Amino acid sequence: MDPAPLPIAPDPFNARSRLSTPFGETVTFYRLEALQEQGIANLDTLPFTVRILLENALRHAGGEFVATGVVEALGK
Repeated sequence: MDPAPLPIAPDPFNARSRLSTPFGETVTFYRLEALQEQGIANLDTLPFTVRILLENALRHAGGEFVATGVVEALGK
């Protein structure tokens, strides 16, 4: 039985991207580089653990539980 698809979350930072796998599947991921391009985060100076938190916040930003300000604060 296939798992139910996840609902499409808002993407206020236009960071959502897709990748086709060699197996014919398409996966969705959120690019931290999009935040760097917008001047929100400098990935070169962020600790790895903060980058993990930032990616998780980015996936949920603009929804019910994570305000966009959380992403902006983690990027500083």
